[in-house]
Amino acid sequence: MFGPTMLTLVSAARRALPAALALPLLAGCSLVYKLPINQGNVIDRKELKKVEVGMTPDQVEFVLGTAMVKSDLQSEQRWDYVSYYLSPRGKKTTRNVSLFFEGDTLARIEGNALPDDTQPEGEISDGEERAIEEAKEQAKDAEDASEEAINPDDYVIPEDNDGLVTPG
Repeated sequence: MFGPTMLTLVSAARRALPAALALPLLAGCSLVYKLPINQGNVIDRKELKKVEVGMTPDQVEFVLGTAMVKSDLQSEQRWDYVSYYLSPRGKKTTRNVSLFFEGDTLARIEGNALPDDTQPEGEISDGEERAIEEAKEQAKDAEDASEEAINPDDYVIPEDNDGLVTPG
């Protein structure tokens, strides 16, 4: 009844069937964790507060680490610390700090990651407050998703099986 070609087709269909059934299930998964992407120098504001005008290049490098870009201009030397962060939710943050040396001393500091001197020690900034609120929202979303995934009403505890939980 079945020839060798027909048996080959049936065998190929049997191998492809599990993959064809699993594909729609995998496509519906929305709980995929994305890793954060952090590139460049880690610019810590606490460490940046320690850097002062008048420090030597060795002292600055001890506090902040090696700069991503070091350039020698005509009369001064410039170091650039560059940081890029992409959160799992797609929020991009970039920080840049440029240090300018004249001779063997730090002359000035520029950039968008400079610590805010008006903020009292121990208090959080607006950006940090937004990050905390975003983390709280993520935790609430995860809690809601887990409550929806596990419904205690779907399970029955029968009297006759020593308290084992079985799907109802």
